[in-house]
Amino acid sequence: MRIYRLLVAASWPILFPVAWFFRNRPFERSTVDIFAEYTAQGKRMKATPLLVPRLRSNQFRSGRELRAQLEIETRRMETLLADMAEGVAGHFRIFDPGVGSPNLVQRVHLLAFHERHHFRICERLLISE
Repeated sequence: MRIYRLLVAASWPILFPVAWFFRNRPFERSTVDIFAEYTAQGKRMKATPLLVPRLRSNQFRSGRELRAQLEIETRRMETLLADMAEGVAGHFRIFDPGVGSPNLVQRVHLLAFHERHHFRICERLLISE
């Protein structure tokens, strides 16, 4: 989430005028949970090497600490997007090799699916130990 938040903040001055121009046009709001689909099919998604987390999971002492860090990043993302009109967010697109070019509304959904996917993996690992 941190990487994407920084990417949105950095590309905002460039992509905002384009998104603002199209703000009154319809846009896709729904998102498919691709992580659940891959898991159901027994497939694994490969992470882009650029998306290496700043803090590794083994640097956290507990799941509670990991959740707290995620909450901090979530609040930062909320602050970044708080004043953005939905029509602008619906046309603000950043290419991602893993999922194509979702708009910002879809990207927020994908981020939630992604974090839930990782927490499920961690829970399975903790149960199996």
